[in-house]
Amino acid sequence: MEHYRNQLIKATQVVNQTEANFNKLLLERNEILYTEETGLHATAKDVKNYVKSVYGAKAPEYKHLRSIEFRRITH
Repeated sequence: MEHYRNQLIKATQVVNQTEANFNKLLLERNEILYTEETGLHATAKDVKNYVKSVYGAKAPEYKHLRSIEFRRITH
């Protein structure tokens, strides 16, 4: 019985470590995607606005970009 208990404890520790690593990676991902002014979401929005200002709202270049959707996902 002691052996089984130790196996369960080890398995739980592996799961806990994996979850901690996963959560760390999620935070890093969110920083890359959603950091104000420098994240991918903000950069994409800036690019769309720049193309719109250079070519105009009715230009095919802007219409193509406008169709690409970037959403901010929150948990």
